[in-house]
Amino acid sequence: MTKAQNIVGTSSGIQEDQRSFEGLETRNFAPVVEKPQTAVESVVQATNQAIALLEKLNISNEVKAAVCKRLEVLKAMNVSHEIIGAFVWLHGRRPLLQGVLEKLGFKWLDERQAWYYCHPSLKNRSLKNPSKKSMSFNAIRKKYPSQVFLAGPPAA
Repeated sequence: MTKAQNIVGTSSGIQEDQRSFEGLETRNFAPVVEKPQTAVESVVQATNQAIALLEKLNISNEVKAAVCKRLEVLKAMNVSHEIIGAFVWLHGRRPLLQGVLEKLGFKWLDERQAWYYCHPSLKNRSLKNPSKKSMSFNAIRKKYPSQVFLAGPPAA
């Protein structure tokens, strides 16, 4: 027996496998193909999901509108992001997006290695309580509603 026959099996074994399937009814199933979302539909869907998440919080409509505006831009740019409470987070450095993120009001938090957006009216709520140890992302996710929005495939 050759090395290939040891790995794959003998040709008689393949013929036996073929015989075991003889007589079985075969059907042709049409694949279920979902209509791909347009960029606008995708942004609208993500915004609606974000609004539903933000509705769980006791924050003003001004804050919700400001957060949604940033989310629409991120989704249109096809950037993965996460909402935790009323904060928008982008994990990782993102040097190519730095200028855009800064114009949108995002700040870099070196301690967490992430960009975040927090509406100015929420600044009195600090990212961490100075008297306590900083909370992990998982602890924050347990405390506040959160959702991850992944970037879609690049537009063709």
